Formats: sequence, structure tokens, C-alpha cells
Amino acid sequence: MKKMLRYGLCAVFAAGLTALYVSNGQGTVCDGLTLSALLLLSAGAWRWAMAEGAVDALGFALGLLLPGRRSCSYGDYVAEKRKKGRPSYGFLLISGGVAMILAL
Repeated sequence: MKKMLRYGLCAVFAAGLTALYVSNGQGTVCDGLTLSALLLLSAGAWRWAMAEGAVDALGFALGLLLPGRRSCSYGDYVAEKRKKGRPSYGFLLISGGVAMILAL
């Protein structure tokens, strides 16, 4: 059920953005779907990078800037993040890929 909701929200996002793009007279349906696909693929790539730990240092550094937020070492922070699990990103990549195929 949760998976279908994710895919449904991506489809609504793509359809809404495409309709908005076309209704403003800025382009065709193909252009709107391409824009939607690129945004979904970019969001999926960002979540994939997060899942692989590419932005752990950035999150740790931002936590240090906020007062009272972080009192552990970077190694402890990474281990704590790994315990929480990885964010899912496949639904964004698949939805973006489908939108890109439809745009062709």
C-alpha cells in the first residue's frame, strides 16, 4: 500500500507539473513530461547519494552549527545513521524513467 502511494504521488506530481506547464502556454506535453522526469530523476539521484553516505559529512557539519544538537563524533554519527536504515529512492527513479519514456 505504501509503495502504491509513493508511485501515485509521483504520477500526480508529474501530471500536475505537466498540466501547469502546458496551461501557461510555455510548451507542449512532451516538454512538461521531460521537466517532470528530470525533477523526479534528480530527486532520486539525491536520495541515492544520501543512502550511500555521500552527504553524511554535510549533515554532521550542519548539526555542529546548531547549538545543542550534536555532542558525538563523526564516526558515532555515521553509525547512528546506519542504524536508522537507508532512505528509499527506487520509486523516484522508476517514476522519472517512466515519465521520460512517455515524453519521447
